[in-house]
Amino acid sequence: MNRRSLLARALLAGPVGRCLNSLAAEPSADARSQAALQLRQRAAATPSKRPIITSVANRDEVELPDRIGCFTKGLPQNRFGEVEPAAYQSLLTAISSGKHSDFERIPKGAARKLSNPEAMYAFHLEGADSHSLSIPPAPSITSPQLAIECSELYWQALCRDVAFLDYENSHIVHQAASHLRVPPGSIFRGETRAALEGPYVSQFLLKPIPYGTGKIDQCYRVPLPGSDFMTSASEWTQIQSGMPSWRETHMTARHGMFGMAAT
Repeated sequence: MNRRSLLARALLAGPVGRCLNSLAAEPSADARSQAALQLRQRAAATPSKRPIITSVANRDEVELPDRIGCFTKGLPQNRFGEVEPAAYQSLLTAISSGKHSDFERIPKGAARKLSNPEAMYAFHLEGADSHSLSIPPAPSITSPQLAIECSELYWQALCRDVAFLDYENSHIVHQAASHLRVPPGSIFRGETRAALEGPYVSQFLLKPIPYGTGKIDQCYRVPLPGSDFMTSASEWTQIQSGMPSWRETHMTARHGMFGMAAT
């Protein structure tokens, strides 16, 4: 008896052999297919019993003039950034009918197409149907809540080029904290307890990610300081109507300890 045959006998007598024997006792291909089908049907039956939820709008679309509180990017607009009524109505018509031909007839402000306008009609093959889930309506553009959220976003833009390590000594960060009525050490953080503790960036984002035999360095490309866009009315109107910017962003590589641009 040679070494190879001895090893083969040992394998057949051990766990590997028992596994091979159990595979031989598996049901037929047809039975396996039916078992897989029944398993998937049972998995789909439970979420299918969830009722369809009617979405609730914040009524900005009907209560504010000229659709000024609605998303109209990519549609034809006047020089003030107000959408053309006929164009917005064609969008509403397409959403109501769900017909692809109606979506194709929506006027465009420029050559750029709308992004996934028919996504609401898609079906997911895993989990609950999207129409059986709901979220609260977005705060109205006239509400104090949205005013606070917009104010925070504007201050984030102004503090974008400040490194997190410099927040305590930054004059503009202290201005933002005073306006938002929060301590400088907790500005731009979430409301949960964990979000208010420790550094702005998790230490795990400073370590490379093992991937197979290599590692991925978590160093992200971010715009250089002072890279600002849509700071003029003409450029904002161009982007809002769906035209691409004529300027390029100059990027640099940074780790996550820098400001909001790196998050």
